[in-house]
Amino acid sequence: MIDIDKKLIVEELSKIYTALSIDKPYLVSLIKALKILITEKPDAPAIFTTDKELVINAHFWRNLELNIKKFIIEHECFHLILRHAVRVKELHDRRGVPTNISGIAADVVVNSLVKIPEEFKDKVITPELIANLLKMSINEIRRMSMEEIALLLYRREDEILSRVTPPSDIEYSISILTGSSTFNYEVLQEGDYELYGKKGQDFEEELRRRLLNALIYAKLIGKVPEGFNREVDWMLKSKVDWRGILREALREGFTGSFWRTWLKVNRKMPDQLPGHKVYTTPKILVLLDTSGSITEKELDTVKVVEEQLLSQH
Repeated sequence: MIDIDKKLIVEELSKIYTALSIDKPYLVSLIKALKILITEKPDAPAIFTTDKELVINAHFWRNLELNIKKFIIEHECFHLILRHAVRVKELHDRRGVPTNISGIAADVVVNSLVKIPEEFKDKVITPELIANLLKMSINEIRRMSMEEIALLLYRREDEILSRVTPPSDIEYSISILTGSSTFNYEVLQEGDYELYGKKGQDFEEELRRRLLNALIYAKLIGKVPEGFNREVDWMLKSKVDWRGILREALREGFTGSFWRTWLKVNRKMPDQLPGHKVYTTPKILVLLDTSGSITEKELDTVKVVEEQLLSQH
């Protein structure tokens, strides 16, 4: 049994959601859709994530001010919806990047998206700190994905670790993913069944769909942080050879295909059935979406790709 008033935490979460609805309205629907658990574990961070859930540690939560609670909820929510723990583990498995280095990169990304309380700025890893260590501009850092930052940090691993203390939340989340850490919990917020009723890849696809909707909404209201845009783009980037699929679709759709018409004479039954006309390669019409969900930068990118394709044919 966890010794804390869960009703009080629910009330605090409601206040946090209200505050977020003002400065990050696109994030609120995502947080409300998440399953939130509560535990009491002295050796765990104040808040951390599993592969799917947000976990509040009552051992530390009860002693925090509300503005700090808002910050860490927002912070860990970004870690969860951007799949940072999963991506950090993948980067370690595929490229050998230490999880503590990638954890620093994940915090850089998230802390560029949230407003850090003044009294907390000397306790967290800021984009400004890493930009200074890497001798890069803050805007360059904010345009990079977690993986890109991690690989840069990895090249200067010893120097970075001598200057920066890796965050404990990502490391702990990975220990849960690998099964080396466990915890008892109670459910605080059930989450959206349309999301949590799905498993495996279906869950990931549903989460990506919601992320895309959040990004579009943020663009429409003009409140999309550049780092969020870059991270979502990375998660949504196609791993499918769309050129190959388009090529096969055209080949299948137009090779030997025909349509029936009375304007052509049917050679076998001229007065009883319509003739047929074989499809030829059609003209291609390009339609560009210029609505509010498409930025000038994205529109320019589409135009460049279009011109490249046209120049090849």
